[in-house]
Amino acid sequence: MTFQDLKNRRNRIVHSFTATSDHDSHKQVLYSLDPKTKEQEEITEAYLLEFIKENEVFALRLDEFRNEILNNV
Repeated sequence: MTFQDLKNRRNRIVHSFTATSDHDSHKQVLYSLDPKTKEQEEITEAYLLEFIKENEVFALRLDEFRNEILNNV
């Protein structure tokens, strides 16, 4: 996954909106416009957890990169 992919996923989450679930009328869920299909798509808990994992990988890489720069100065 590229940084651009991660940024796009983040934007889908940030710009999502709450609505009543299609499966459970008593449950509020997040929806976002799928950029490819142009249809509203539910942002699931699995999607959020995957984003968190991928974000952590990038954050750790960035931290390593910063440490390398500081150690070589």
